[in-house]
Amino acid sequence: MKQWFWLLIMEGGPLMAVATGPKLPEYETVTVRHIADGGTATLQEGRVIRFIGSCTPEFNKHGKLAAELGADAARGWRQNKIPSGSRLKLVFGVERRDDCGRWLAYPLTVNGDLLVTGMLAQGLGPLLRIPPNDDDWRCWLTA
Repeated sequence: MKQWFWLLIMEGGPLMAVATGPKLPEYETVTVRHIADGGTATLQEGRVIRFIGSCTPEFNKHGKLAAELGADAARGWRQNKIPSGSRLKLVFGVERRDDCGRWLAYPLTVNGDLLVTGMLAQGLGPLLRIPPNDDDWRCWLTA
């Protein structure tokens, strides 16, 4: 059974200095077809990618519930950073797929910017730690 760690940082106290950022291994450059929500994208060749590091609000497409508050903002931010047809670098996690069959990867812009830090800094979702893909979570605390 997987352990999930939700890390919420409350305003009001100083953060201690943490690691400078992940030391990411080799990456794969891909083309984005569609951004489904703030945490999921479909690639041109059809693979579905779940981005590691944050949990953004869901649209609840398959259920009868309304979209979660902030789902449009999270998807809009991600679409602005990596619009359809754009190139994206992916660094895959230690665990390469989730229970839904999606590929698990850290998304980076073609310039090498780690997109999870931007999402966290904008308050578009909390930091999400799921072992074993959580080695670099301390780097995201400052975001």
